[in-house]
Amino acid sequence: MSDEIRLILDELQKINGRLDKMDDRFDKIDDRLDKMDDRFDKIDDRLDKMDDRLDKMDNRLDKMDNRLDKMDNRMDGMVTKEDLRESENMILSHIDHVQEVFDKRFEKLEKNMEELCQYYRITKLENENTTLLLRMIEELRKDVEDLKRKTA
Repeated sequence: MSDEIRLILDELQKINGRLDKMDDRFDKIDDRLDKMDDRFDKIDDRLDKMDDRLDKMDNRLDKMDNRLDKMDNRMDGMVTKEDLRESENMILSHIDHVQEVFDKRFEKLEKNMEELCQYYRITKLENENTTLLLRMIEELRKDVEDLKRKTA
């Protein structure tokens, strides 16, 4: 029986060693879980801070919206349709005046362009006439030289 007890003791020691290894593994898992809990706590803290910031921003936006509503109400009282019509009429009359001034300038420019075109035509004709006269003079000079040679 003693051999059997020794075998049982050996088996129990092996089991005990395995259990020790499992305990070590469980300890490591517990450590990892603790670290994960710490990380989650940090994430929760960050999310809380972000929620606080978003709440503040939401409050600021509400305040801005209220201010804009107040400004809209003030503006509604300031500008009337009659004011807009009056401004529109003033702008239109100014545009009419500017249109008249530009029409006069364009007429003047058209007249000047017409005069320039006439001047260009006259100058071109004068140049052609001068060229023709020079040719005629050259031909006459040749004729005179021919006549001088024949009479000489």
